[in-house]
Amino acid sequence: MGESFGAWNMGNDDKVMPMVDMANIACGFHASDPNIMQHTVSLAEQHQVSIGAHPSYHDLQGFGRRSITYTPQEITNAVLYQTGALDAICKAHQTKVDYIKPHGALYNDMMGDQSIFEALLVAAKTLRLPLMILATQNHNYDHLAKEHGVTLIKEALSTDATSVMGCSHRAQWKAL
Repeated sequence: MGESFGAWNMGNDDKVMPMVDMANIACGFHASDPNIMQHTVSLAEQHQVSIGAHPSYHDLQGFGRRSITYTPQEITNAVLYQTGALDAICKAHQTKVDYIKPHGALYNDMMGDQSIFEALLVAAKTLRLPLMILATQNHNYDHLAKEHGVTLIKEALSTDATSVMGCSHRAQWKAL
């Protein structure tokens, strides 16, 4: 959510926000800007939607979908910076960031590289926020999160072709 940038409009946040319980809000490195973040936070507040920081690599041109080589400290710093910006806007609305969910390549890299995962844990611990990750059989990640004192929120993702229930989206749409 909040992935527009300046005059460039992406998505339909005004129509989607009333239908969700949690919104991962872009924090400026892959999309968004202060005005877009403010509008998106306002929408989330209006619809009582939980706000998640959606930090990424600094990749506006690639929409955060390109892996960029960062040191673990650079990853921690980038997540602190982006989440801090969103948190300041939330405070202006008397609300708060509830969790961190990395975007795009940073999310994928985190799931495959323990050092990146640990850099995100350091940021989450510093901010006292849960970290959202893909539900996997990687019990080592559970152990590391516990060691860092960070709560994990686990999500399941469906592909474009198949939903979590195993049904084709096309079949679901036809049934509607």
